[in-house]
Amino acid sequence: MSMHKVDFEMVEMTLDVMKYAIGRITHPAPELGKPKKEEELKALVGETVTPEGIGGERAFQLFKEVLIKATVPIDHPRHLAFVPAAPTRAAVMFDLVTSASSIHGAYWMEGAGGIFCENEAMKWLVSLTGLPKGSFGVFTSGGTAANLSAMVTARENWRKNLNNTNKKGLIIRIPRCSASEVLEESLKADGFHKWLKLSSA
Repeated sequence: MSMHKVDFEMVEMTLDVMKYAIGRITHPAPELGKPKKEEELKALVGETVTPEGIGGERAFQLFKEVLIKATVPIDHPRHLAFVPAAPTRAAVMFDLVTSASSIHGAYWMEGAGGIFCENEAMKWLVSLTGLPKGSFGVFTSGGTAANLSAMVTARENWRKNLNNTNKKGLIIRIPRCSASEVLEESLKADGFHKWLKLSSA
């Protein structure tokens, strides 16, 4: 299969992928996989990164027959623990669309349409919170990034208040929270060597 040209093998692979995606999206009860040790997976799939490559068909076969079965789908009804996402079927389908469209949403210059969609979604979410007019937010990759963003924003807002000049800050430390640990290091670098740590432990 060519990397950049559309050939017969590419068309076949596309059809296989679409068939898999449709089957997964419409499946009423997806298989609940379970993790395997790295050694087990290595024994099952063998060497996959080779000078010649293993080809798209073989790679996809290994994914369907071995690798996907060593994962726990987060949308499964029995997945009740850490939930990084809970996509609807419509969201899954549109993820396929945006992925195929190769959208980069970091800059308005090249991602205006996608960023507009994101901003409209955020406006709607903010409207549900009852926050005052002018409030807004951002989508993050997960809770840790959200916590860090919120704490850094709070710190910068505190610093802008002239009444806080030359004052020491207070950080409420969340046990085993990587976001608070990153912020602590930042405060140390700024000269805040002494602060009170409040722990819920």
